[in-house]
Amino acid sequence: NNHDMRNQGALEGALTSRAIDRFKRGGMTRAHVKEAGLRIQLREGVQELFDLVPNRVVISYGIEQVIETCLTHHNLEAAIAGTRLRFDEQDRLIGYEPNVVVTTTKPVALDRFQQLTNATNEQLLVMGDSIGDIHMMRRGALNVLMFPCADQTDVLRAYRQCFFAAFAKSPYS
Repeated sequence: NNHDMRNQGALEGALTSRAIDRFKRGGMTRAHVKEAGLRIQLREGVQELFDLVPNRVVISYGIEQVIETCLTHHNLEAAIAGTRLRFDEQDRLIGYEPNVVVTTTKPVALDRFQQLTNATNEQLLVMGDSIGDIHMMRRGALNVLMFPCADQTDVLRAYRQCFFAAFAKSPYS
């Protein structure tokens, strides 16, 4: 789907809302979320990579509490900006905070992290796992985009088509 970037955030927010509504109807609890975080297996070298970067933040479209549990379980520390779930007194899922991190808000979250830590672009290691994460990458930073090798040709072709279509409509073209 070739959506304009300005509509991307609305689309991703709607998808998040729909997914969380299904989780609520399914009876998801804080314990389920913690279990999901504990089951995540990290790739080899993640600890060493974390050790190389003094100021760390994970900016993700994912669930903040899942990421937090995973990092804690693996003795890793980082600030986290993600979709934060809300629970009631019985630890049942009741919704999420309105500050959902989506493709279009990731650069804003990174700006805020840099303000809080005084990190320069040259001190950033920015890693993305989707083509949309390119918008978060900075000049002077170490930028890494990764996705399964089998997907690379199709993903890059679709991105180029979308980019050039948007550029053709731009007043700057």
